[in-house]
Amino acid sequence: MDIFKPYHNIKIAPKMQYDTSMLYTSLKDKIPNDSKSEVIYKINCKDCNKSYIGQTKRFIRTRTNEHRNDIKNKNTKTGLAHHALMEGHSFDLENPIILDTESHKNKRIFMEMCNIWKNHKNCTNFQNDTEPLSKIYHFLIDKI
Repeated sequence: MDIFKPYHNIKIAPKMQYDTSMLYTSLKDKIPNDSKSEVIYKINCKDCNKSYIGQTKRFIRTRTNEHRNDIKNKNTKTGLAHHALMEGHSFDLENPIILDTESHKNKRIFMEMCNIWKNHKNCTNFQNDTEPLSKIYHFLIDKI
């Protein structure tokens, strides 16, 4: 601080290296996956390399319980239940993977279709799940 020596009336105050925000790691508890909503999710088959991709506005646990009931009641309206019943495979319904979160319904449906197309070789989803997705997007998704 020798450069300020000629100026006797100037006092230098050091800046703190730390502030109060460094004392807190997070103010909110992390939301468990099964309590998340408005998501695009993936559920892996335990018996092969296939998976099911879906979207829901509701809690993911509500949707996975519906998948569980579809299998139990032999309702093959989804690719997940169809694969489980036709192949005798089971899905890891306790550990869904959250691919993305989106509150807007149409965007969420679009993102679901993009994820299905991106993984279509390993998806149990029905082919008509991606019919509304333009072929232009097929090309773009394949390039990514």
